[in-house]
Amino acid sequence: MRSYLRYVARSAFGVVASHDARAVFDSTGKIAVSPALQDVILWDVKRGVQVTDRWRDPSIDPSGNKHPEVSCIARNHDGTLYAVGYKDGSVRIYAHKLSHGTSGAGIPPKDASSTDVCVSPVVTFNGHHGAISALCFDRTGTVLASASNDTDIVVWDVVAEVGMYRLKGHRDQITALRFIDPSQYDSTKADGKTDTDEDGDVIMDTNSGGDDDDATSNAARAGRSGYLLSSSKDTLVKLWDLAAQHCVETVVLHRSEVWSMDLSPDASLMVTGSAERDLYVWKLDHDVLRNGVVRQTNSSDGNSNSNSNSNKSSAVVKQAIVEFGRLQRQHGRERVATVKFDNTGRYLICQNNDKTAEVYRIRSDDEVQKKLARREKRKREKSRKQQQQPNGTKDSAADGDDDSVDSYTVQVDDVISQHVVIRAESRISYVDFSPAQPQGSASGTAHVLVTLSSNAIEVYSVPPPATSKTDAVPVATLVHTLDTAGHRSEMRSISLSSDDEMLATASNGLLKIWNANSTACIRTMECGQAVCCAILPGNRYVAVGTKAGDIELFDIMSASLVERIPAHDGMTVWSIAIQPDRKGLVTGGADKQVKFWNFELTTISADNSSDGTTRRVLTLVHTRTLRLSDEALCVRISPDSRLLAVSLLDATVKVFYMDSLKFYLSLYGHKLPVLGMDISTDSSLLVTCSADKNIKLWGLDFGDCHKSIFAHQEAISQVAFVPNTHYFFSISKDKTLKYWDGDKFENIMKLEGHHSDVLALAVSRHGSFVATVSHDRSIRIWQRTDEQLFLEEEREKELETLYEANLRQDMERMGLDSNKQAADGEGGDEDDAAGDVASAGMQTMETLKAGERIMEALEIADEQQRAWDEYNTAKATGNLAQVDIPKPHPLLVAYGNITPDRYVLRVLESIRTADLDDALLVLPFSKVVSLFSYILSWSRNELNTPLTCRILFFLLKTHHNQIVANRMMRGVLDEVRVEVRKGLKKQRDEIGFNVAGLMALKRTWEMNATSHFIDEEKIEEAVKKNTAKRKFVTV
Repeated sequence: MRSYLRYVARSAFGVVASHDARAVFDSTGKIAVSPALQDVILWDVKRGVQVTDRWRDPSIDPSGNKHPEVSCIARNHDGTLYAVGYKDGSVRIYAHKLSHGTSGAGIPPKDASSTDVCVSPVVTFNGHHGAISALCFDRTGTVLASASNDTDIVVWDVVAEVGMYRLKGHRDQITALRFIDPSQYDSTKADGKTDTDEDGDVIMDTNSGGDDDDATSNAARAGRSGYLLSSSKDTLVKLWDLAAQHCVETVVLHRSEVWSMDLSPDASLMVTGSAERDLYVWKLDHDVLRNGVVRQTNSSDGNSNSNSNSNKSSAVVKQAIVEFGRLQRQHGRERVATVKFDNTGRYLICQNNDKTAEVYRIRSDDEVQKKLARREKRKREKSRKQQQQPNGTKDSAADGDDDSVDSYTVQVDDVISQHVVIRAESRISYVDFSPAQPQGSASGTAHVLVTLSSNAIEVYSVPPPATSKTDAVPVATLVHTLDTAGHRSEMRSISLSSDDEMLATASNGLLKIWNANSTACIRTMECGQAVCCAILPGNRYVAVGTKAGDIELFDIMSASLVERIPAHDGMTVWSIAIQPDRKGLVTGGADKQVKFWNFELTTISADNSSDGTTRRVLTLVHTRTLRLSDEALCVRISPDSRLLAVSLLDATVKVFYMDSLKFYLSLYGHKLPVLGMDISTDSSLLVTCSADKNIKLWGLDFGDCHKSIFAHQEAISQVAFVPNTHYFFSISKDKTLKYWDGDKFENIMKLEGHHSDVLALAVSRHGSFVATVSHDRSIRIWQRTDEQLFLEEEREKELETLYEANLRQDMERMGLDSNKQAADGEGGDEDDAAGDVASAGMQTMETLKAGERIMEALEIADEQQRAWDEYNTAKATGNLAQVDIPKPHPLLVAYGNITPDRYVLRVLESIRTADLDDALLVLPFSKVVSLFSYILSWSRNELNTPLTCRILFFLLKTHHNQIVANRMMRGVLDEVRVEVRKGLKKQRDEIGFNVAGLMALKRTWEMNATSHFIDEEKIEEAVKKNTAKRKFVTV
């Protein structure tokens, strides 16, 4: 049996932010938390460097080949937890904490040993069938709401790591979620005004008064009280009552998809954005939210924009969401992508689905009253002026819009007005306000993090509003830019240096040189629209072939363009090949010519030199030209310098003698053009790949086709042999890299990691690694390991993967069908009665495997228990001669010779908390009956009481009908009830004692550590000021 060496993913770099990334600020406003395909990277926005390791869950695939792409990120209130949603429907929560040992800028460097940076996944939730589209933490940070393309909302308990419930009601993708806790906003007065501090920040009154008991109670009832707002592409905005787990109000005024929604910090205003020209602004009635829905039978006034939940025709439900007005967008003809308030409530940003983002200013109550007073003054002046005119004629020139508006009525334009416009160089993907005040900036200045679709991040500074008419017009200024760590467009070519230390990648407008070991960008140079590139012998120069038909030579040391050589009459240079003797190169272009170039050194004057200093640089000298019948797409030279292979646009490959350029072979068989090819080191094999998804192996002795392989599901971009072997790699637009045996014509392994078309690859000189570039703008290096690989085992793994994929699709299809039936109102009266809420869990492969582990543990434990029962029975009856002492199971011995009940408990403890409920659903009722006997044993011995109670309550709720009908379980249930109550009472007393002790320690510490500061100088000044001075009178 032949073995091979396995390749695994070593590193992935070149991505600053994904194409549709939603990067957010951290709590300090100095770090950008940016999605980078399957990773999350933390960037120092000032220095433009990565500050910590990438966030990635290694449990998905240890080899790093299969990782879902990040779709959205949400930060909790204090910035310690970040919820990351993925396109496979999973949600992972990462903890991020910066200790006091930070650098001078407050940002820990990545390799700083003095900084304690904790970045780790703490919990994983699986509850959606589609990509996560919205995430939101509540104010306590203990509850998370997630929504996805499957139209469901799932509310998660972050502390208990379980799903609480699922809300159903939307019919299309959910775009935004926001929590509302009316108890947090008791500062709202009857006139609708809110208390603010001297800086204009909203003062939140939680009725806690600093008491820890109230804060604890608020966290305990989180997710079970309050409200949740959701917007969707089904044109609806819904208000959910979390206590009733039911939709209590639906806004139906929008006429197109609602793409974004946000609440002001005091939850008094809600802004929604859609494909329409206007932004919708809404007011929230906190009295209705606190007191519930109020029915007014004596009033017929109601809002036409919301659906009534009352069945009585004479009753009117008082709405919590009232339309305030519409705000017209001044810039951007595209739909709204994001609307967002800043933390202070001073600014509102509207990101359009183009290169612009509009920042609006929100006036304070005093400013609104001043504007109303000015409007009333203008109205009185107009009225006085009209009365002075003869015949009471109206001055149309002085007439304005103020006459049609009540002077004392607050309009949306009075509260919100346009401030500045942010214009970026490419399409904006997402925007986010800094939660902290920027250091060294004026009061009222805000920083906006702008994520661009061109793999870049920018930070803009929004100045405060002008205080007088003489002040300059506010303009948003660009403060920081993160773009050096990646290309702005897709990379079309990649090349390795002869020592495998450097990596060159070329795209439209940029040529970058990377360190292949540290993955750091060494040089960045501007070039034309690159199609191919090659690092020349000596590793000092890079040749780039452009779409304009030029060959551009770059000096790596000086990062400068040495020469631009017109090569192919203004037509695309498709391929560059270095000659084996390292004395020149060969290019093929769209002008139906293959040209040969020699390397020569020429002397030129040094830059910026006035003393006549010269330097020697490399240049290309054209020596020969081979004319063809069609465009040359790829050119390769055999390592023995004997043959030249050229692939043409007519799907054929022509082979010529290198010395005389005489025709040798014509290889035909592909149905579409050959996009790439390579020749083995021994010059005996030629491998070609085509857009027809096939790979063909040819013998160069007679031109015979050894094998034709249907290799990929999409067009194959390039192939390359591993030096000194007949193994080769192929890449395709199906996002995969495949490793092949050219002698046995078998696929060795498939490497999955890219999230888009793979466009180019390069193999190291010894085959120790292979580098690939993709349309997703990532560069990936795949490292060869010492792990042996057998084809039979790989085929078995592929079959298992295919089976699991089909099973997963079936489960997702069943879940989607049930969602559709619930949305359509099918399933009878019971489904209609509980149509808005469902279980938060979802069956996955992990939960199925966990359920199988539980059943296996129960079988082992039951077998051991039966053996011991037989032994004890024989011992009691005196028949020990017929029964041997039971031998413990090897697994029980491996865990330290534990008892069967403790083994079952250990298996249950090893299952993730979020997957436990769904794993228990896999158990048949016979195993449930067996599990109850172990629950009784755990409760007697007080083993992991929280887990025991959770399993007990879940089983009772799920199998209530079967348990009630089973008389044999009455005795077990009575014993479990007594033992559980006894254990819970004991733990309650212990917790109460510990809490009382901690409170006493806290009071003691506060008494000893708190001191009052007294400024004696101010006291003396006040005394002198209040003391009457003695007067002296001179006689």
